[in-house]
Amino acid sequence: MIARRNARPAVKVGAHVRFRGVKWQVVALSGQDIHLLGPDGGGEVVLAGYLFADPGFTVVGADAPQAAPQWGLFETAPAAGARPATNDEAVEVTRAVLAQAPQLVPVYAHRFVPAGRHTPGHPVLSVWGTDIICYGHDLADYIDREFSEVDEDAPWAPQASVPFWKDFLG
Repeated sequence: MIARRNARPAVKVGAHVRFRGVKWQVVALSGQDIHLLGPDGGGEVVLAGYLFADPGFTVVGADAPQAAPQWGLFETAPAAGARPATNDEAVEVTRAVLAQAPQLVPVYAHRFVPAGRHTPGHPVLSVWGTDIICYGHDLADYIDREFSEVDEDAPWAPQASVPFWKDFLG
């Protein structure tokens, strides 16, 4: 487990997780793939989203339950409203909500800038599942922070400015 800006535990190599009622050890991370070693010595490779969506998923030793919401991104969106009664309704409502959201333009790895005309200066967002945080005041600031030396004393207060995406930032 490692600390991150939003204080949620993260899966890392060597960590133990509970998945499908079994305690596994994380032995490798490769993109969205998480390589697990089971108690019987057998291994599995699972997508991160699949692992995190398991209702019983936890990082062993974490202080709080870390299961992803059953309805994923839909449930975490403040503007989404009440949870739909069925999976089909959830898919329909989620597609409608996402159709209105500004698209994210890939920058590097899982870093994105919200698209939009005549709206410069949006912060760069790191989007990993439902974990969305700011990684730079704007594209130039992000490049400095990601690839150069950063002045640790410089003020850090990026402002989310894009409808929908700013609702995910605290």
